[in-house]
Amino acid sequence: MKTVKLMVALLMTVSLVFAGGTMNNTNQSAEYARTLNRTASTGVDAAYSNPAGLGMMPDGFYLSLSNQSIFQTRTVTNSHAYLNTKEFGGETTAPLFPNFYAVWKSGKIAVSAGFEPIGGGGSAEFSDGLPSFEMPVSDLKAALAQTGVSDYRAQISFTGSSLYLGGQAGITYSINEMISVYAGARYVTGTNTYEGYLKGVEVNAGGNWVIPGDVLRGVAGQAAAGGAGVQPLIDAGVGSMSFAMLIAGGVVTQTQVDQIAAGLQAFGQPFDPNTSTPVIVKGTFDAVADGYTAQASQLDAGFKDMEVDAKQTASGITPIIGLNLNFNDKVNIGLRYEMLTELEFTNETTVDGSGMFPDGVKSRSDIPAMLMAGASFQATPELKLEGSFHYYFDKDADYGYGDKHDEYIENNAIEYGLAAEYLFGGKFIVSAGYLRAETARNYSRNSDMSYGLGSHSLAGGFGYKLSDGIMLNAGYIKTLYDTDVEKTYTYVSPLLGQVPNVKETYEKTSDLIAIGLSFKLK
Repeated sequence: MKTVKLMVALLMTVSLVFAGGTMNNTNQSAEYARTLNRTASTGVDAAYSNPAGLGMMPDGFYLSLSNQSIFQTRTVTNSHAYLNTKEFGGETTAPLFPNFYAVWKSGKIAVSAGFEPIGGGGSAEFSDGLPSFEMPVSDLKAALAQTGVSDYRAQISFTGSSLYLGGQAGITYSINEMISVYAGARYVTGTNTYEGYLKGVEVNAGGNWVIPGDVLRGVAGQAAAGGAGVQPLIDAGVGSMSFAMLIAGGVVTQTQVDQIAAGLQAFGQPFDPNTSTPVIVKGTFDAVADGYTAQASQLDAGFKDMEVDAKQTASGITPIIGLNLNFNDKVNIGLRYEMLTELEFTNETTVDGSGMFPDGVKSRSDIPAMLMAGASFQATPELKLEGSFHYYFDKDADYGYGDKHDEYIENNAIEYGLAAEYLFGGKFIVSAGYLRAETARNYSRNSDMSYGLGSHSLAGGFGYKLSDGIMLNAGYIKTLYDTDVEKTYTYVSPLLGQVPNVKETYEKTSDLIAIGLSFKLK
């Protein structure tokens, strides 16, 4: 029997991305949190969202600092018959998600630098595990039902964190009043940490909680006792005589023979008094006892306590180029292209009860290239409209799926959205935005351990000019994920074999709150 190792698959694939593509975070400022559309920005946050647009800023030195607090829930519902609970939930939290940018602009040149969690940025906790953790354990109810097992229990927990930090720098050059270009790069460090366990697996047999192997050892003991019961006949030298002859000779009674027959039948073994002898019966009982003892050892190995404590680290470089087109005081267009970031993670393992996190082993999990385009339109002195389109080259990235990559990554992810800002009294800005995200993930390849859902995000917030050089921004994003996303599949149980028509549904919720300050320094 295989050890219950499915937990490790989650450890390697849990996603903590909040906004953006499969691996990218694009929620990188408080201004973004109140609009969802900043790809045509010419403010200090353009150091990330539209670095070529920095050429449109007045000369000076600028700083921006913001933080986002992000909260997600995940719910998976599974129809497998033997699960004690059908609904499993997890929480993802990132109370600290900081963004920092600095820009120096003089004449045709702007130099910028930034720091942001470009991927991940939080921790995921599944205090009760997931269906794929518990399903093999739940199958013990069916596999051991004939031995009187009626229930199971186990302690299952997993906490994982993922953080890809990016430090970037680049130069913007204004070719003329209309066109500015950008070239830069981001250095990315990725760290994933995993702590989890599956322990204390027990079954209820006749009102007593015992480990699964003990149930079969008890059955093996009953079989061994049956063999011991006929041993005196063998010792008496009548072991090769049939039980019919032993009854006729008065050596045993019919009642005794009926008890032996019933014992064998309880183990599914045949008995014929005309051909069966004490030696044959002893051998049959012993073989049954040995078989159950071996199965008990397999259960011990398959449901032993398992713990994982591991970390993965990687680093890579993202080249970035940008173009900004400022047609007039009303229309601005920003373009940004980030190239593929190759990330090869190395295991740093402290405890690996699963056998699937060998220390030093490497695996790939890239950040895909992305093309981002945005436009802003100053409709009136007070009203500004913005739109954006983001395209992620997921099919060209290596996510560690190997030759099954195209089965899991069906499309390249896209996002598109609109936003509006309104200025009151020259100091107070109210804004709202919308963003639609379409995932690259093939829904038929979703699982409780890793699933992608399309979403609709709504944002709102404000900006307030505290003084000539200081701006306060605050925003809130509510993400509504596609509903009724489910799949029906055949579950391959290590105990029961193929179990068809298992239905699983996937849900998420997400809330984000951000606040930030931007400064213009002399």
